[in-house]
Amino acid sequence: MLEVHRCRQIEWSPSGVVALATSVDGTAVAVARENGAIEIWSVAAGSLGWYCQLIIPGRQGSAISSLVWCQSLEEDSSPLGRLFSSGLDGLVTEWDLQTLQPRAVMESMGGSIWQLAAEHMDTIVSRSLKGSSNSSVRETEGNDSDDEGSSSSSDSDDESDNRPQRVALACEDGVVRIFEVATAQHGLVYRKSFPRVIGRILSVAWTWDGGRLVAGGSDGCIRCWDIANTREIYRITAGVGGKRSDADLCIWSLLVLRNGDIVSGDSSGSTQFWDGHLGTLLQAQTRHDADVLALATCGDNVFAAGADGRVVQFRRVAESQRLDASTSDAIDVARGGSGEKWIYVGSKRTHTHDVKALTIATPILSRVTFGDKSGAKMDKSMKEKTKRRRTKENPNSGPNDHRKWARAQTAMLISGGNDAKLFTYPANGFLSFYPHDVCPCPERPFIQLVQQSAINGDILLMAQHPNRVDIWKFHSKASTAMESANRNYYGNGHSVLGKRKWEGESYSGTAGRELMSNGNSNSVSKAFVPHSNGHASTQNGQRKPLPDRFGNSPGQSYGKAPGTPPALLATIKINSSENIVCSTISGSGDLVAFADSQRPRLYVLERKGTSDLFQIKRKKLPSILQTVNCMIFSADSSRLIMTGPRGVIWVVDPKSAELVHTFHVPTHKNDRWANGLVKVMCASPDGQWLAAASSTGQIAVFNFEVLRHQWTVPVLDGTPATAMVFHPGSNNVLFVSSAANQIHALDVEARAPGQWSRHNGARVAKKLQDFPGTIIGLSLPSYPKSTSIIAYSSSAMCHIDLSQPIGEEAAPLVEKMTENGSDAVDNRKGHAGVNGNGNGNGVLAGVNYSSNNGESKSLVVVNLKNPVLFLGHTGRNSVLIVERPWIEVLRQFPAPVSRHIYGN
Repeated sequence: MLEVHRCRQIEWSPSGVVALATSVDGTAVAVARENGAIEIWSVAAGSLGWYCQLIIPGRQGSAISSLVWCQSLEEDSSPLGRLFSSGLDGLVTEWDLQTLQPRAVMESMGGSIWQLAAEHMDTIVSRSLKGSSNSSVRETEGNDSDDEGSSSSSDSDDESDNRPQRVALACEDGVVRIFEVATAQHGLVYRKSFPRVIGRILSVAWTWDGGRLVAGGSDGCIRCWDIANTREIYRITAGVGGKRSDADLCIWSLLVLRNGDIVSGDSSGSTQFWDGHLGTLLQAQTRHDADVLALATCGDNVFAAGADGRVVQFRRVAESQRLDASTSDAIDVARGGSGEKWIYVGSKRTHTHDVKALTIATPILSRVTFGDKSGAKMDKSMKEKTKRRRTKENPNSGPNDHRKWARAQTAMLISGGNDAKLFTYPANGFLSFYPHDVCPCPERPFIQLVQQSAINGDILLMAQHPNRVDIWKFHSKASTAMESANRNYYGNGHSVLGKRKWEGESYSGTAGRELMSNGNSNSVSKAFVPHSNGHASTQNGQRKPLPDRFGNSPGQSYGKAPGTPPALLATIKINSSENIVCSTISGSGDLVAFADSQRPRLYVLERKGTSDLFQIKRKKLPSILQTVNCMIFSADSSRLIMTGPRGVIWVVDPKSAELVHTFHVPTHKNDRWANGLVKVMCASPDGQWLAAASSTGQIAVFNFEVLRHQWTVPVLDGTPATAMVFHPGSNNVLFVSSAANQIHALDVEARAPGQWSRHNGARVAKKLQDFPGTIIGLSLPSYPKSTSIIAYSSSAMCHIDLSQPIGEEAAPLVEKMTENGSDAVDNRKGHAGVNGNGNGNGVLAGVNYSSNNGESKSLVVVNLKNPVLFLGHTGRNSVLIVERPWIEVLRQFPAPVSRHIYGN
């Protein structure tokens, strides 16, 4: 029997996506958000393999307007390239992906930067291969005029065979400036500027031959510049073919096709196609109800996204194809003569808010195949069963599921907008398949659970936010919530969109509706109904009274009866403009540590006598500890373990605040570990072992008894680890989940896969192929003889019985948790479901699943309705789920510029 409790008190405010950029090798996508954070996502074919490699924390008040990847000049540089970002503060920043710190910062000399555009790599490669054959072109470029910003140093640079890549800046003062990619120490070097125009330069794009530059402004004009002579070739008035022709028309996005034609998106909602040589209008399509903010191209397809939340597809076809398809309602016959035409194919509205960014990515790796990677050998009969199973249609995937188009070398369109979501579409089958939600839980806050604190014996929960760390207190017997609290909960709320919620609160109150196997729900909820206990902590640990939600006066206590809702115990704020990178809380609950991009901090929570007030004291750490990426406490709270640049691991004594040891991973002429950042760490309950997983995919294991490196685990499944946990009984057994949704059991002492992984690893991998979302966490009860583990994603949880073999013929059991009850999957081989006893105890019954061949069901998958922020065991047979309804998160975003009203 597994008791499931829910908490919706934790604040979750993701930021919208403002820019996207694909890396040089096409294997990663950089995502810029409104809060200044930059995420590096690994591109994969399908739902498996997508994972966030790195997160560059933003700064308070920072705003990024554009991202671009550039080719590096160094031979030992990253294959991803060099990442540059621009902001409305007028600065261009190059980021060091090994330290997550700015490598170089350059000023635009023209105010805010609205967009960055890098020269196409095809231009650099083609000119480098031709060598001296294109000397005439270089000679022409060498005759630059003496206009503003031109310099003689650019002439000598242009004459080299390996000419650096150029970057164009669209500036606030109406000037387009050209920079060149220099060495890592200098970042970008200024080369020249074009004459100033009236208004702002909002968009800029390079032609594929690198000889011309196209710029769009706030005056509604598109200008084509000759780069060699810094001369304006022609000027286009974009308002002629659009919906509006006033002077306030803004050209938000520009795109230059391989044949030289220009595509523009403006504030009137029009997407226009122009002849790149003559500057004449070819076609005008008005398919958006608001501004067109982003453009992308793939082959003969052009995609446009706008403030109305729609992504529109246009396709270039010959005149004969256009006439053959004239019967379709989706075809727009544009004006013009014979030849190639751009037709409107269709649109999708997957985002709820403005879509600000588009990019094209092509994964080079196919979907992860599951063989005997976990050590389980497949005999001939097993291979035949696997072959037959692959030929069958997946019952969980619909006819338009994204898994049917996700293949290697298949171009994917990626969109991001103000709703903080990322969606992928097939570029060549945009309307034929459903999009894939890459991150169903964007910017998930880091949460850690303490099962029994030394302060008061209660359960503590730490939640990390950008500028603070909150510590919540759950009473140890909160599994039996008070009936009075539930009655007040349902009595004081009011109805909003068919859901119960608190007066003045923004989150829903249907957290704990009980699910039973008969599909009915109990009206009395036993789930956690979180709220404050009437006090909130300030930065120095002193607490001030706040009005509570039951109408009690400030300071009035609910009592210490079992089931008292959680309370905010302390809040520690950071006195810096930098955001918090990582944090941790000790197993005793009296030590809290967190770090920003500059240095780590350590705090001690001390109780004031017998009162409920706490005092927070800070301990000074050694100055050598500066940039910290990940941190944890040992199980006995005697060590604070932190990771720094190039994979170094520091061990600090929390009592004396001194550095006691430093771990280094031997590279043996392989610097893959040093090139990554440690993202996940865990320590064994007995304090002997430490495991650290790098963003490069390797896992390093250290022995605390002898203070030395034990084992470097190779990359599992071609993807890095997303979660790790040691078994509480067998401390040398390490469970690891990868981004490919595979779970491994490793014997760190023997340096080999564990027995469970050798027998069941391959079978578990097959059953988790269709697991919703990427596994983000693993949870084990602290009971030494525990025989179960829970793996969870943002959309589902999987309960695995480690004492039972994973059946080969039995299909995974999926429980769909809905508001009215649960629908148990029954394929006539057995029965299992969520059982209720009629009293609303929130019990998830142990499932006894039996197939025809007598195999027991030991793997259960449960789909969860709301995005899951955290899941952890609070006892031997109880878990706490921290969640938040997505509809409540959407209410925190600004209203979209244009909202579609159905039926109008």
